[in-house]
Amino acid sequence: MGPLKREIIFVVVVGLVLAGWSPRAMATYQELIGYDDLIAQLGDSAPDGTGIKVAQAEAVDGEGNYAPFLQGTTTSPFAGKTISLKSGTTDVSSHAFSTAFLFYSNNGSLASGVTEIDSYNADGWLSSDFLRAFGSSLKPLVSDARLANHSWVVTSPSPDTSLLPSLRRLDWVVLTDDFIQVVGENNSNTTAAPDLNSGSFNAIVVGRTDGNSSYGTGALDSTYVADRAKPDIVAPATTTSSATPMVSSVAVALVQFAHENPSLSLDRTSVTVNRAGLTIYQAETSEAIKAMLMAGAERRTYNQATTASTTEISDYRDSTSNQKSNGLDRRYGAGQVNIFHSYQMIAAGQTDSVQDGGSGAAGTYGYDYDEHFGGDNSSNTVASYTFTARPGANLLTSSLAWNLDVNGGSGPFFDGDTTLYNLDLTLYDQTDTSTPVAISASTIDNTENLRTALLNGHTYELRVTADTSGGNFDWDYALGWRLVADHGDWDHDADIDVNDINLLAAAIGTGDLQFDLNVDGSVDRDDLNVMINQLVRTPLGDANLDGFVDIADLTRLSQNYGGSGGWGEGDFNGDGLVDIADLTILSSHYGSSDLSELDPAFGYSDANSLSTLVESQSTFSTGLLISSTPEPTASIAMLFGAATLGRSRLRRRR
Repeated sequence: MGPLKREIIFVVVVGLVLAGWSPRAMATYQELIGYDDLIAQLGDSAPDGTGIKVAQAEAVDGEGNYAPFLQGTTTSPFAGKTISLKSGTTDVSSHAFSTAFLFYSNNGSLASGVTEIDSYNADGWLSSDFLRAFGSSLKPLVSDARLANHSWVVTSPSPDTSLLPSLRRLDWVVLTDDFIQVVGENNSNTTAAPDLNSGSFNAIVVGRTDGNSSYGTGALDSTYVADRAKPDIVAPATTTSSATPMVSSVAVALVQFAHENPSLSLDRTSVTVNRAGLTIYQAETSEAIKAMLMAGAERRTYNQATTASTTEISDYRDSTSNQKSNGLDRRYGAGQVNIFHSYQMIAAGQTDSVQDGGSGAAGTYGYDYDEHFGGDNSSNTVASYTFTARPGANLLTSSLAWNLDVNGGSGPFFDGDTTLYNLDLTLYDQTDTSTPVAISASTIDNTENLRTALLNGHTYELRVTADTSGGNFDWDYALGWRLVADHGDWDHDADIDVNDINLLAAAIGTGDLQFDLNVDGSVDRDDLNVMINQLVRTPLGDANLDGFVDIADLTRLSQNYGGSGGWGEGDFNGDGLVDIADLTILSSHYGSSDLSELDPAFGYSDANSLSTLVESQSTFSTGLLISSTPEPTASIAMLFGAATLGRSRLRRRR
């Protein structure tokens, strides 16, 4: 194919308007993805991308402009930053400005320490300015940037095999130079995913927490096949143009932290030096950053009452149609990005597998990077890591990532031949190592992912295996994991609902510490209180879990009054009976949706003690609670009478 022609491939921006993205809104988005927790732990020493050069590719606007800002600007968001225009003279594009504001600005980004930026227009990036995918047989150019953001897509007939040269070159750049590429999906879940750039294997593909972005892949050849699991991860934004730089800023901060702390990488052989002469430690490789982003993501979110997104992930892998064979959800990928979780994995340091001479004993957080795996050159074909579940750490989330092999060629000319090696991720309970507890075994993807509840006190083996049925190979992978509290989803159906509330209520007084949510050494009504207010996020007395205590809840209670039942029948104190104690609780909250503080009904009011939970820093933030003015509380007699005597009127009004 000749030089890129606009009538053949039309590069369009993924819609983003600048309005609504202010520094105040950014604080909210930062809180949602764990940045406040990172600052709470590290303060001024939190990584911010200092010393890391980045690139930004943008589709040109209606006037042909693509720059986020111009050199010498004194505008606050980009003052002190150096920009290199790689695709010719240009003026500022408002879309590029908005993307950059989230990516590396001084007052709207997690990566405000970034000061060097290479700026490309998307046409130039694809052709002579970098990838050289059209009009040249030479390899892509060399960049000393560590990460590039792409908040643009290509619209063309799908599947479009003419885009294969671009995809192969993009994947080769990630593979060869650890030049991390973060790319956005399209802004519609009814539109086919664009073949470029989200068809990439080695890039980090970003969607939206609200699920309103494209997913899957088109069929381009025998490697780039249809229905691969994309996106990889999502962020809480109303456009993918915003979600993508959110993820980019997190990745840049993680790269900086890993690079400045080489002791967190084992470097069993030697560090990597890429074509630009940059030293790449194992924790900052493209595979490691991707694995730790995905393993750190939240499969269930609590984003209410924010300006960034009002939609939650509450139905992760809820049906067969949403379950991908590599353990991801087709809409949300690994879930919502969380910088604090991913940081904790790097900070915990690298753990060698048993087969590579390590103990294999994995901590609450951690990662491994195995640079030689697959059977060739005396490398191992199995890698084992062990975990022991305990109260407060009985939910394992792990992600395995490796790159597609793109030959590239040995000379100056590019060879686009590809090989996808097949790795699997399996979890065994060591009491029975012959039967898997969970397995992720896709044959078309290059990530495998598990999220599995463990039995307290049991020891488990997490095992990476190489499929050598097509012959041995010598390849590298990264594995990230975290072992945290099970967050109230006791029946493991990826939702916290009435059944989970009833399971906790049944455990009161049993000493089963997996239900000890406030980590005080006992399971009692304080834990039930925590679950209702902080996990289910509703007031006591809300029998139907609609967020309000009203006549519908009172009706349920009255129908079951004097009998036995669970939460849905009106048992609000967890004793198995529906009686005056429950009616008192409902009465004290009638007309309320107030979650501004923990309810004192059971004598528990210290919200700060929740910080003892492993994940409380990111999930139980009081800033996410909804506060409203409740209606005046009616008397018990009035409420009970209204429910028992006025039911027929209620039905007629409906």
